Amino acid sequence: MWLAGSNNGCLSLVFRQEASVDRAIELHAGPTYSSWETATGKVIFENPANGRQVVYDLEGNYFRIFQPVAIGSQRGVYLNMMGSVPMPIRRTPNGLRAIDLRSLPNGTALYNAETHFDNTDFPLGR
Repeated sequence: MWLAGSNNGCLSLVFRQEASVDRAIELHAGPTYSSWETATGKVIFENPANGRQVVYDLEGNYFRIFQPVAIGSQRGVYLNMMGSVPMPIRRTPNGLRAIDLRSLPNGTALYNAETHFDNTDFPLGR
């Protein structure tokens, strides 16, 4: 759970989803993944075919799924467990339109809640 500020100065609660890091590795990094630990305490599990990464935080026992713009790039987007960028659909006068969560009030906290997963498996060790 996170506490996140809002535009009116009140605090709101934002809950992270729970998910299995083993399942995320299976779905997104694949069976032939490569892995390494960073100096900041993260373990990266990378799919060699498309560069998609499961980024596991050793200290916090949570993970994110990252899709770089190119293999090896540090620029890209964080995904939900389904492998999609979380974007709600809004009805507008011109039809349906996807909206970036981060553009909404308190949207960064909502985006982070959709892309951070508390690990339900036994914590990975060092």
